[in-house]
Amino acid sequence: VKNRPVIMVFLDSAGSLSRFADAVRVKDWLEDASELRPIRKLPHVQMSLQ
Repeated sequence: VKNRPVIMVFLDSAGSLSRFADAVRVKDWLEDASELRPIRKLPHVQMSLQ
C-alpha cells in the first residue's frame, strides 16, 4: 500500500475469489484513508500501572 509493506489476513471467505476482492477493497480504503489528516492532535496522556 503506497510502497509500504502490508500484511493482510482474511478469514472465513465465502467464495474462492472473494478474499482477493476483499484485499483490493481494503487496499483502496487504506490508500484513501492515508490522504486524510486528523482535525486535531490529541494530547499525550501518561499512564501508570499501579
